[in-house]
Amino acid sequence: MYVVKHRWEGVAHSALHCWSENQKKLCYDGSNFLSQKLYLVSVNLLHVAIGIISNFDTSFRKACLTAAVSLPPVVYYSLFQGQRNTFFFLIDKIRTESRFKEVLNSIEVAIQKNEDPFQQIRWLWVLGMEEETSSEYNTNKSFMIEDLLSMCAQNKDKLEAAFLNVKSRFCSEVVFEEVVTSHRMLLQKYRNTRKQYINGMVSLHDKL
Repeated sequence: MYVVKHRWEGVAHSALHCWSENQKKLCYDGSNFLSQKLYLVSVNLLHVAIGIISNFDTSFRKACLTAAVSLPPVVYYSLFQGQRNTFFFLIDKIRTESRFKEVLNSIEVAIQKNEDPFQQIRWLWVLGMEEETSSEYNTNKSFMIEDLLSMCAQNKDKLEAAFLNVKSRFCSEVVFEEVVTSHRMLLQKYRNTRKQYINGMVSLHDKL
């Protein structure tokens, strides 16, 4: 059972997912498969970058309160503004500290240890937020690693350029209000999934 991220790291991943899904709806025309694959791989690399930064920056590990809706309007407005400032502070961190070579090195180390380099974003897929992407891009661990290695061998310069472009556009275009809505939906999906999981375990226990 995966645990949804209530910390700012999780919100950053949700924000990138929300932004990337909107970009696909606006820009995908099916005419350039390589460009689409470069884009999808770059988004996943940026997810890895967020995970790397979060491991060393305690700001990403602090609790996020954007889903706290049962508050008096004045209190919620003050909280919302504070959370918005924190969000864009972290976005600036992503802008300045996400490094292509560091991400590739991290993935290489994970592969050598037989670990999943994309563990940071599995919870997004498990909660059903990647249904559209899954139909366009195989999210199987082995396939993703093989595809990334192939991309690095054949189009490394293009991949780095795509990564830098995705990072720049995401940090410039992400909309906090859309992220808040997306994150609340994610939390609701988590609650529903967790409830189903618990009910299934209880039902299984009763049958034993």
